[in-house]
Order: sequence, then structure tokens, then C-alpha cells
Amino acid sequence: MATGSYHAGSADVLYSCLEYGIIWRVKSGFYTMDELVYQTSLSIDSNDTTVAHNKAREIIIPHWEKQLLAQQSWSANERTVSDKLTQAFDSLERNHKILARMNFACCRTCAISELAGDCDEDETRGYVFFHEQITEGLVKGGNVDLYFGSFTRSERKNIDVGKRVVGSLRKAGLRVEWEGDPGQPIVVRCDEWRRRLQEDEDYGDGDYDDGEWEEEEDEEEWEEDEEDEGENDEIHMLYSFQSQ
Repeated sequence: MATGSYHAGSADVLYSCLEYGIIWRVKSGFYTMDELVYQTSLSIDSNDTTVAHNKAREIIIPHWEKQLLAQQSWSANERTVSDKLTQAFDSLERNHKILARMNFACCRTCAISELAGDCDEDETRGYVFFHEQITEGLVKGGNVDLYFGSFTRSERKNIDVGKRVVGSLRKAGLRVEWEGDPGQPIVVRCDEWRRRLQEDEDYGDGDYDDGEWEEEEDEEEWEEDEEDEGENDEIHMLYSFQSQ
């Protein structure tokens, strides 16, 4: 959220800054009302937390209600890009040992750093994510750029992670663009981003993707490759992504 002081001389400017951040966050569907109120209140200059929260709600509620109204026109049976990504990411986590995160961290650098902390060196095969800056763009009509890797310097492993991600995305019904370059993001086509506010659905046990991957090396080959490259003692990042 933007920061600033909430007083008469700068109220209009601050309101515009806060409103911009609120609009895309509400449309993204990733944030609860309480989260938005808390984040917005941090930018309101008041010694009284209650006053700051109330002023934050005054700004947020009109946009929240507008989004709720828009959602009424959405088909209850429609599987959105958000729904399909949730399915694919759930499968990648449980069936492929790939850490999968949506709207994760503020930028690529921070996301990779945080994911490294979540990595189980003996179990985790890799990661895939998109961060908040991608979310901000996709709610305005952009596609979803997914960044991925294997926590190693092995190009073979990074390509394998990419192929597994693409396979799960396509099984979930998503349109995917990727030419096999581990240095380029996987692009998920998105004509319109739709994610219901406070949505909390159970997408089942993920049996649509049983984790089989005939085209790729099996677990034994993966482990042998790791030993050959001497990467057991330390996790390496494939790419040093820079913040946008």
C-alpha cells in the first residue's frame, strides 16, 4: 500500500493513491476485508487505531460492494482461470513435490528467497509462483507470468520442473505458452481475471492428475543427477531474479 499522511492538505492525493491499490486488490480476490482494512489503515495518519480503521473502511467498502455486485453476473458453473490455477497448483504441491504459490510476495526476488526457506532439501523438487506485481497487472487484463525453478543449477532439472508445471496447467484446462527455456516464465493466457471475494472452495483430492510423468526421468535418475552435480550440501538458486 502507498504511504502518506491523512490530513486536509493531502487528502485528495492520498485518497487517490490508496484507492488505486484497493481497487486492484479487491478485484484480485486474494484479500479479505480485514486484510485490506489493516493495510490501508497503516497509511492513514491517526493515533487512534479505530479512527484509522473506520476511515479505511470508508474507502474500501464502495469498491468491495461494487465487486460483489459484479460477481452476481458470473456463472456459478464457470471454471475461471483462478479456479484452474488453484487445481493445478494443488496437484503440483501434492503430486510433484513442487512448491506452488499464487499472489506470493511483492516481487520475484523476495518470492524466491521466501520459497528457499520453505524448501525441504530432501523432498522438494522445485517451485512455481506469481507475485503481487503480476496480480496487479492481470486484474487489468494481463496474462499470468509464472516463475519456476528447481533450487539447483541443473538446467535439466529446471526444464523438468517447467514441463511438470506446464503439464499440470494444461490438464487443468489452461492455455499455456512456454518454449522450453528455463530462463523464461511460463505464460498462462487470461482474458479476464475472476476470483470471488472470500472464496473458500474445496476442489477435491486432485485425482485428475495422478502425478505420473512418463516423459521425464524417474526418482532414481533425479537423485543420481543430483549426486553427480554435487548439489546435496547446499541449495542454489538457478537465476537471480531482480525486482520489477
